[in-house]
Amino acid sequence: ESVAWISERKDVLSTLFWFLSTWAYVGYARRGGAGRYGLTVLLFALGLMSKPMLVTLPFTLLLLDWWPLGRVGTVLPRWGESGCGCEARPLGRLILEKVPLFLLSAASCAVTYYAQQKGGAMDSVEPYPIPLRAGNAVVSVGMYVWKTVWPSGLSVYYPHPGNDLALWTVILGTFFLVIVTIGVLLRGLRLPYLPVGWFWFLGTLVPVLGLVQVGDQAMADRYTYVPLTGLFVAAVWGISELSGRWPAARRIAAAAGAAAILGLMFTARLQAGYWKDSIRLFSHALEITPRNWMIQNNLGVVYSNVGIDLLGRGKYGEAIPQFRAAVELKPYDAKFRMNLGAALAAVNDFRGAREQYENALKIQPGDPAAIYNLGIAFLRDGKPEEAAGNFREVIRREPGHVNARINLGVILARKGRPGEAIPLFLEAIRMQPTNSMAYFNLADTLERQGKAGEAALNFRESLRWNPGDAEARRRLEGILARGKR
Repeated sequence: ESVAWISERKDVLSTLFWFLSTWAYVGYARRGGAGRYGLTVLLFALGLMSKPMLVTLPFTLLLLDWWPLGRVGTVLPRWGESGCGCEARPLGRLILEKVPLFLLSAASCAVTYYAQQKGGAMDSVEPYPIPLRAGNAVVSVGMYVWKTVWPSGLSVYYPHPGNDLALWTVILGTFFLVIVTIGVLLRGLRLPYLPVGWFWFLGTLVPVLGLVQVGDQAMADRYTYVPLTGLFVAAVWGISELSGRWPAARRIAAAAGAAAILGLMFTARLQAGYWKDSIRLFSHALEITPRNWMIQNNLGVVYSNVGIDLLGRGKYGEAIPQFRAAVELKPYDAKFRMNLGAALAAVNDFRGAREQYENALKIQPGDPAAIYNLGIAFLRDGKPEEAAGNFREVIRREPGHVNARINLGVILARKGRPGEAIPLFLEAIRMQPTNSMAYFNLADTLERQGKAGEAALNFRESLRWNPGDAEARRRLEGILARGKR
């Protein structure tokens, strides 16, 4: 997912800086020096700017201080009597030396929370109370481990179960979490890589477990890009130690490793194939998670934008059922209703479109986009008076809305009120000098007033910004022909 999905390039970039920061820190731990420490801080800052996922890096460095660096007290690393040449220090001093890193993490958390809140990603927090979020987090930990062992049924989006989260899954997930944690703690002194790997996995997952809910997803495969490093560390050192006890075990481990790699090559190629296009990706996601409102909405959007005829009309027959399913599952999401309304309007079901826009306004009262779309539905349904009222309301709420001014001007011009229409077109042109429709409608109104010269100039401007407008070209040619030009 982090490789196939271009918008997740930040995963790869931030992880690069994660490991570079770790590499720089190991150099500092072995040889000291302000320069090496400064390099660690710089690389960490670059990683945070790539993606805030790195906020837990200072925590993992403390884990590495214990093993394999052996910097905590007198605990020696398991992998060699001479250790790594690091000086053992009290735990308090090790925490103190990472204060600059923790401060960067805190600043990144604050900025990210503010940005997500302003961007609307935190709007879905209230429907999920803390016990529900905690239950989902516990289940997600178990699912991440299972999908690591058996990477099947992967989806680009897993919808949050909400109140449908089964209690038995929470109990099972809690039992698994407690048992594994107790197990690695009991074996920790003799096998230090087990607690280091397990707590690396849990600790780096904390920011993305949904305890602070951002968006509507329950989990995401890409969130494990860094955390799984901990499980792999525990697995690699564990298998190495076990296979070292019996000569035959080494051959078995090698054969099993080769078989796993071959299997993963096949499944990785298969999984990458789902990213061929949006329809294939979202259709596969619906096979994995059938009641997935976000994917059904997205699939509807894709179908709406797939041109299948000379007019470039979308596959609204396929889009509308997807939008309806999304609305049925998430009836209080205004965006889903707006999308359904637009698809219904595209197939001339204006009554159905108005119903969806009106419902969207009940959910988000005063939303300019819903008011504008409702106006368009009224206009296309032959109800200009109602449409004009909506466009006026949009302009009142959002003075910079250019299209509302143009459409209101069109209605006024058709009602024989050019004196009110022309200022609206001129204001639209002032706000957006490249809007060909504003020039066209201004030219149309001027021509109807008998001002052919001014109309010709505006038809020329309309064609300047939209050379393919056949109607504007025909109207301009008519004016020129009548003037014997």
